Amino acid sequence: ADARFFGGDGLFERVARATCRADANVPRKELAENWAMATRVHDEFFRDAVAAPRRVVDVAAGHGLLGWFLLALCASTGHAPTIYAVDRAMPASATALRDSFGAAFPSLRASHRFIVDDAAHVRAEATTL
Repeated sequence: ADARFFGGDGLFERVARATCRADANVPRKELAENWAMATRVHDEFFRDAVAAPRRVVDVAAGHGLLGWFLLALCASTGHAPTIYAVDRAMPASATALRDSFGAAFPSLRASHRFIVDDAAHVRAEATTL
């Protein structure tokens, strides 16, 4: 995807530009799919939540884009979960996305963590989504 296609000031345009600037070869289709899923999860569990989840685990996270999108949405509505992107390997694109989102959204960087491990080792708690 090319950042020039996302010139607006809306949150989607801002996260799309951060994704493009990462130069992680994320197809445009994947931007739309991850945004749709992040929006759905945000609307269901965070938008009007009195007690929103404090931890979100994205299992088989790939490059972790879903977590970044969800984190940006949550921050825009005053929620601050920690996102754990878990996968058996961390692709170079995950590091590039971390750096790009960290530059575009500095307050979010510490809230997104990539963990290289097997999903079977993930422990959920009552406040985990």
